[in-house]
Amino acid sequence: MTNLKEYLKIGALTTCIVLSILFSGCVQEIIKPPTVEVINVEIIGLSLNEATVNTTVLVHNPNPMGGTFNRINYTIYFKDERPVVGSRSYEFLGYSVDEKKVTITTGNTTMYTFFNLRNREVLQALVSLSTQGYIWIKVNGIANLDLKATSFNIPFEKEILVLL
Repeated sequence: MTNLKEYLKIGALTTCIVLSILFSGCVQEIIKPPTVEVINVEIIGLSLNEATVNTTVLVHNPNPMGGTFNRINYTIYFKDERPVVGSRSYEFLGYSVDEKKVTITTGNTTMYTFFNLRNREVLQALVSLSTQGYIWIKVNGIANLDLKATSFNIPFEKEILVLL
């Protein structure tokens, strides 16, 4: 009788483990990955050694359940196209990590992140912006979205023309 109870316990435990493994594989296929798109980059404060940047991000969640936007980290670059400098590749402007928790619903959710840039590249970008009246900004990064059943690290990238 004791052996039968032990076999039943082992059988029940094995069944639970197998079902858990099968279910976790199905969840990834049932839940579609959300998308993240940078829709605007705006320089809202500017001085000779600092710039405040507002980045607007649109999260599209195609799933029937909401979740939490845990973290977004991104890097901003600029391209200096002044004739004196010549056409160059993008140069590092700043890096930001935003760990504020934002509730994401089904469909579209817009969020805003602000950060300050403080380096010599800000001065170069300022000169380029004032000379040309525009500057190309590139933003790329990864957003972490937790949907309770699973989580996603979603890469994104966008080039935006910022006008003076």
